[in-house]
Amino acid sequence: MGLTKKIFSSFSAVEKKWFFSALAVLVLASLTDVTLAIKDNSVMMPIAGGSYHEGFLGQPTALNPIISQNPIDQEISGLIFSRLSDLLSTSDLSADGRTYTLKLK
Repeated sequence: MGLTKKIFSSFSAVEKKWFFSALAVLVLASLTDVTLAIKDNSVMMPIAGGSYHEGFLGQPTALNPIISQNPIDQEISGLIFSRLSDLLSTSDLSADGRTYTLKLK
């Protein structure tokens, strides 16, 4: 008979209940720790394909990005119109700081 069997057989009924309770807590704590470690060290990556849907609550009033006032107009303008910086290949400022030279892509 092994040493662990001798030790376990010497436990009373109450001690066996405490032992199994402590063992269950140890197993649950270990599983929780492993789960949290996996969650913290994982990186979410998108899969290829699929579709993207975006919706807004409210009614757009002006799609012109210059005069748009409410957040809905600004969001739709941002989706429709490109920023000037996205369209530029180069930009230069003159020595006097008054003239910009912009070259579009």
